[in-house]
Amino acid sequence: MLRERVNPTDAYALEWQIRQLQKGQHETFVFLGNLGVGISSERLVVGDFDGYDEVFLLLDDADEYVGDVETRPAAHCLTISFRGAHGRAVPRYEQLLDYMRKHNLAPAGPSREIALIDDIISDDPATYVTQITVPVTVLD
Repeated sequence: MLRERVNPTDAYALEWQIRQLQKGQHETFVFLGNLGVGISSERLVVGDFDGYDEVFLLLDDADEYVGDVETRPAAHCLTISFRGAHGRAVPRYEQLLDYMRKHNLAPAGPSREIALIDDIISDDPATYVTQITVPVTVLD
């Protein structure tokens, strides 16, 4: 994971971050569906969706990544999938926050936003699919 502010316009805008995550590795870990970006819970709470705070790789148990690996604890999460790329995510974050407010929930960690289908797979933007997952906690 790289904790740095980014604002990708497409998958190619993360090229530097991908190279940093792949540096020193014996195999390629960056595949569609395992490279993501996240917004901190602090920024989610106030509705600040301008850019992302981290870029990460999701690893399988069988992956042998050389370097530090962060394992996040199991959590209850809200997930939404939508047609479109990262640039169309803000209304979906707003939907998730609205749902949280109505159900007495709050973000319990950074979001995980992953392109499942994007411009690397398809030339047709109508086929792009992005998924956002936010760990949540119940407010007292």
